[in-house]
Amino acid sequence: MLAEQITKENIEAMLRVFYTRILKDDLVGPYFIHELGDDLNNRYWKPHLKILLDFWATQLLGEESYQRNPLGPHTLMDDLSPEVFERWLKIFFKTIDEWYAPEAATRFKEKGKSIAEGFMDELGLT
Repeated sequence: MLAEQITKENIEAMLRVFYTRILKDDLVGPYFIHELGDDLNNRYWKPHLKILLDFWATQLLGEESYQRNPLGPHTLMDDLSPEVFERWLKIFFKTIDEWYAPEAATRFKEKGKSIAEGFMDELGLT
């Protein structure tokens, strides 16, 4: 059953599914594997998933648990391209549609697209 409401609990579960898919993707996966490894249960991914949960809870639930600069780590990657962001969004949208009812999914996807577009602008990829 698709979630009608976005909650911290279903964000956390969705993120695990999403990043499992990301790690298997031949275009986007290598960026994450290079930085964090290929096992979501390792000592690098566990804290990163918590950061991602805090980020999305801040973005969508009005929490104030995320106090970092989300663009920062992306500025250190010199070979990012619009195609990488487009693939990330494609996988993200597919996962969101499998987890959330249309109204919640639309809200989540609009926020994700806005963030990705902002990153691409800031990184000079548009």
